[in-house]
Amino acid sequence: MPYLPVAKPSLPAALLVLSTLAMVAGTDSDATTQQLFGTVEGWGVVALSDGDEFRGCGAGQEQNGREVGIALRADGSWLLVFWIPTPQGELPVQLTIGSRHWDFRATGDGNRISFAPSRRMLDAIRSGGALTISFEGTRFTAPMTGASDALAMVQDCVDHSGG
Repeated sequence: MPYLPVAKPSLPAALLVLSTLAMVAGTDSDATTQQLFGTVEGWGVVALSDGDEFRGCGAGQEQNGREVGIALRADGSWLLVFWIPTPQGELPVQLTIGSRHWDFRATGDGNRISFAPSRRMLDAIRSGGALTISFEGTRFTAPMTGASDALAMVQDCVDHSGG
């Protein structure tokens, strides 16, 4: 299984992550606007709007040419996105965060994989341990340093409708 190492996150890459995250989060990418809400421990957090309609907030960071995104839609649903080359369609996925492990199916879209995390997955992400996602011979590991603060900032962003 190929192992993809990680590197330091950068804010410009995080904003690129969030731009694509807007598409995945169900907004019209041509009409989507982003407003920087803040940064925390290498995560860039933005509010996403479609015209005058607030859609949600997301946090993103780049790790060695791969991006990780976490979004909270205005309706309260979370979304995790990993920009990794993937096959199209539904894929069997293994996710490990610290000592916790999940097997489930997620959607591959050619250049990314996304899914709605369970509450337990979000709790594990908040712990800040390393996250490893594996599917069809690909393995990507990302340290989730600062993820707890990023999730809190995303929640705060949504609670204030991005303002």
